[in-house]
Amino acid sequence: MNYVSAHLWEKEKNGPTGISLILQHAKVGKREVLLACVCESENTGEEGVTESGYFSEGLTEWFHREGVKLCERRQVTELPGEKLSGEIRRLEKEIAAYLQRGGKELQLHYMGVLLWESRAWFFTKGKCKGYLLNRRFQKKNIREILQKKGCEFSFTAGSVQKKVGLLLCTEKFGAKTDKETLGEVLIPDGQVTGERMEKRLKELCGNEEGTGAVYLRIC
Repeated sequence: MNYVSAHLWEKEKNGPTGISLILQHAKVGKREVLLACVCESENTGEEGVTESGYFSEGLTEWFHREGVKLCERRQVTELPGEKLSGEIRRLEKEIAAYLQRGGKELQLHYMGVLLWESRAWFFTKGKCKGYLLNRRFQKKNIREILQKKGCEFSFTAGSVQKKVGLLLCTEKFGAKTDKETLGEVLIPDGQVTGERMEKRLKELCGNEEGTGAVYLRIC
């Protein structure tokens, strides 16, 4: 499968923004493997920027160092998900140890996905949100990914079919937009392109500062 992707990253104008995005594509034969994630830190100032940025950089490095190679194998089982889950936990420990030296605690929120063909490994922690968007029986269907209680880490394997959209977003982006509006804007008629979807993400965001989102569509 191939993917259409778009992103939105609106910084805080009057200070550091503890939000980072991952959107990485790689070719495996004639197909693509993709890693996407929205990360947000509740720590303020440079600590928040470092916390979110280190997590994103670490996952990006893992994707190119190990994740793509795991997906190159002909018989892909749960191994990519197991390795990804382990890397997330390792990164969190490193970041927590760094923050502790400055008297801070880990306050990281994220929502992400590793996609290979129809396989999907979803991971989340905290307040970031994720949605599956598609048409079913001529009706627009919006379903939240990994509905969870509290801020505990959640991880699950699943599948995503063609013509299904994925939205990963910060809490602020998800809170200001109801599901009906998400459906109207992000389940489009006609051709879907990255440029078109970036304009639609901006339309949903308006002039909101300190927010981010990634949109994916399986083709």
